[in-house]
This record gives sequence, structure tokens and C-alpha cells, in this order.
Amino acid sequence: MDPYSILGIQPGASTEEIKRAYRKKAQQWHPDLNKSEEAKARFNEVQMAYESLINGKPFKATQRPQQHYRPPTQSYPGRTQPSASQQSSRQNAHHIRRVKLDKANAQRSRDREDWLGAMAVARNQASENAQRATRDYSEATDRIQRETARRLEEARIAYARLVRSIQAERDEAVRQAVTARDQKITAAQQERSRREHFANQARQASEQAFEAKIAQIQREFEADLAASR
Repeated sequence: MDPYSILGIQPGASTEEIKRAYRKKAQQWHPDLNKSEEAKARFNEVQMAYESLINGKPFKATQRPQQHYRPPTQSYPGRTQPSASQQSSRQNAHHIRRVKLDKANAQRSRDREDWLGAMAVARNQASENAQRATRDYSEATDRIQRETARRLEEARIAYARLVRSIQAERDEAVRQAVTARDQKITAAQQERSRREHFANQARQASEQAFEAKIAQIQREFEADLAASR
């Protein structure tokens, strides 16, 4: 028989279903509660099936513990038949051993249940811690991405502002250079006009002086000519 059939559950049952079925079967076949002859064997079989499903141990029918006790009344070859008091003492000792063994099995079962419960709590805590760590990592990643995007936007704005400032300074420098050039051209044109004006005035004065000199010479010549007649 497979462990699922022993516990009375379907293959693929959850851990909680396995635990509920184990508790039900353990109460049904526990030797302290069930006085039938097969109770102990069935109880051990239920324990092995539970361990196989919970801890992943392979389940084998040969793993069922066997108790090899000879009946106290059985005779042995070469030995005399024990007396009634000896038989009673052996029966009492056998009963005490069975009671101790049953108590030890029950305590072991309770300890196993406590251990499994503690392991389940630890697994749940570990799962919660892992989920919390994953959530914290996701939040930190999102926060870093938002911070990175914000800083990139600030850098982009600062770069655009710097580019505009450089362009404005360059435009102002070009404007000043053009203005200075225009002023120099205007000054040169004014200087040339002034010199041309002075040259014209000098030429006109020279022409007037020449004409006056010519007129004077002509008058003197005419005066000399008149005197000689």
C-alpha cells in the first residue's frame, strides 16, 4: 500500500490535509486508545506513511517495525516450564515495556508534531521575510529609478540653460563686434568725407588764388602796355 492510501487521502494532497489525516489516523490506531492486536502495527504504519509524505522518505512495507516477543507461557527446548509467579513477572515486565514503548512512541510523535509545527512557522517566517525583502528591493529599485530620472531631468534642464546662456553670450559678442565694425566704418567714411571736403576747399582756394594772380598779371601787363604807348 502507498502512504496516501494508508492515510486515506488522495495523491497530491496539501500539507495541511496530510496533517489532518495523520492526526485522525493516529487517534484511531494509537495503542493507548485502540486495544486491538493490529493497533500497534497500524499506528507504526501510519507514522511511517506520514514521515514519508512530510520528510520525503521512501515508504517501504518492510520498514514497518516488528515486535518479536515470545509469549511468556511458551516453552523453550531444554528449559523447564516457568512457574506461575515467573510468568506473572514476565507478563508484568512485558506490559511495562509495552507501556514505556507506547509512551515513547507517543512522545516521539508529539515531538515530531512540535518540530513540524516549528518548521512550518520557520518556513512561513522565512517566506514572509523573503517577500518583505523582495518588496523592499522593488521599492528601493523604484526609488532609485525615480531619483535617477529626476537627476537626469535636472541635468538636461541645466544643460539646456547653459546652452542658451552660451548662445546668448555668443550673440551678444557678435552684436558688439558688428557694432564696433559699423562704428569704425562710419568713422572712416566720415574722415574720408572730411578730407575730401578740405581737399575741395583747398583746390577751390588755389584756383581762386591762381585766377587772381592771372588777373593781376594781366592788369599789370595792360598797365605797362598803356604806359609804353
